[in-house]
Amino acid sequence: MTPTDIEHAVERYLAKPYPIVLIPDDGEWIVAIPDLRGCISQGATVAEAMEMIRDAQRAWLTVSLQNGAHIPEPSAPATIWTMHRPASVREAHASVAG
Repeated sequence: MTPTDIEHAVERYLAKPYPIVLIPDDGEWIVAIPDLRGCISQGATVAEAMEMIRDAQRAWLTVSLQNGAHIPEPSAPATIWTMHRPASVREAHASVAG
């Protein structure tokens, strides 16, 4: 794929309704897109976390397309789930990373 093809493909995937998981953690938020294994970020507020996950999603998609990796379709309609506070950040990452 050319860089232009990748850019167009990333935009198409960004428009898809991937579910998002938010996990509170000591006053901050961990956020992930479980369908995109390893696509995780965090923010001080929910709004910041949502902004950061979009940046992470764009980077995840770009690298995956550059490497010719399979990109899964959304597993469910666009939903934002808030989970319980995990015992640790490591547990939170493990719960959303698959």
